[in-house]
Amino acid sequence: MPYIGNVPPRCVAFLLAVVAVVVGTACAGGAEDAVSPSCARLESVSDRTGLISRSEAEELAVERLAMSAPEVTGTDVEKVWASCLTTLRSYERDLLEGKSSTNPEVRAPDTLIWIVEVKGISRPAGISAANADNPYRYAAAIMYARNGKTIGGSRRYEPLLQPAPQE
Repeated sequence: MPYIGNVPPRCVAFLLAVVAVVVGTACAGGAEDAVSPSCARLESVSDRTGLISRSEAEELAVERLAMSAPEVTGTDVEKVWASCLTTLRSYERDLLEGKSSTNPEVRAPDTLIWIVEVKGISRPAGISAANADNPYRYAAAIMYARNGKTIGGSRRYEPLLQPAPQE
């Protein structure tokens, strides 16, 4: 086999494989940690030590939103619409227009949360079944960023978050 300069071809191939793995890992990590445009108006969280990842939060949200509740059917999830890591304070102030969703004596405003919104169909159930012909098109799960435990959720006709950019 011919040499490339003074380097044998198998060494060049090995070196290229190592570079590909390093670049792939760096890019994957960057995508996981990147702030989505859908989160631009929320407080950002820079230290992610001890938090569940975006992909873990999305998996948990999809699983939980697919389950029915007494007042609503499970969401037939089409896709993850957006996911944001932020604080409870920012969620209430910036997305709920200052309306408190929790008792401040129970949850501190600086509690770190994941907001994961999916696009999909769910319908009112039970007493609300009269509106079943007008399905919800979006559902959101709000969960603790440290352990993934759900602390809230909603079904909506319009999205709460802006869509994630298409790749």
